[in-house]
Amino acid sequence: MPMGIEEFRSAINNFSRPTLFKVTIPAVLGVATEFLVKAASIPESTLGIIEVPYLGRKIKIPGDRTYNDWQITVMDDQQHVLRKAFEEWSNSINGFESNVGPFNYQDNLHDAFVRQLAQDGVPTGIYKIVGTFPSEVGAIDLSWESNDSIAEYTVTLTYQYWVRVL
Repeated sequence: MPMGIEEFRSAINNFSRPTLFKVTIPAVLGVATEFLVKAASIPESTLGIIEVPYLGRKIKIPGDRTYNDWQITVMDDQQHVLRKAFEEWSNSINGFESNVGPFNYQDNLHDAFVRQLAQDGVPTGIYKIVGTFPSEVGAIDLSWESNDSIAEYTVTLTYQYWVRVL
């Protein structure tokens, strides 16, 4: 017999809300990311598949794990706090003018955190994104027709892997 609506209501707890989150990259960007990152995601990972043929069939076994780039959307403030920080970070990896980077590239890899929050602001999930660096600092579109909007841009962060901390 199917579950009734009252049974369903009593069986569920509060759902997580996609609007309750914070992104931080403490080593590079400080507190501003908590307030200016408008959109992000909990990054994905993909477990590869190795197909081994046997008698006309393919047996599937787990392969290597891969991590796709992680993209965030940033609201630009008038002082361009985060924009400048991302540009400086990118420049320290490979100079805009010099086209050279540091001797030890690891010095420019920094951890980021995504925190999912409950309605009372307490973290319910924390993901540590290990060894990030900005592979793309996106354009800020400017237009005389963009009334009643805030300038924003995307940043693509490449990273090594992620772990769930909470």
